[in-house]
Amino acid sequence: MREFPIKIDGDVDKVIAHCKAKGINPGYRLSDDELLVAITEQRSRAQIDNLVTAVKEALA
Repeated sequence: MREFPIKIDGDVDKVIAHCKAKGINPGYRLSDDELLVAITEQRSRAQIDNLVTAVKEALA
């Protein structure tokens, strides 16, 4: 498993809510502008791409 923080240029809580509404677990809020993301070998490239798309949508 790989865990890493990503810096969010926007509202982390909005990103989390948007992802969850799409059935995606985006990770955990670390701070006002950081999200801890975990990627495992059980996730497909399509699932990871869906997470990226959902985060971009939430920040648009």
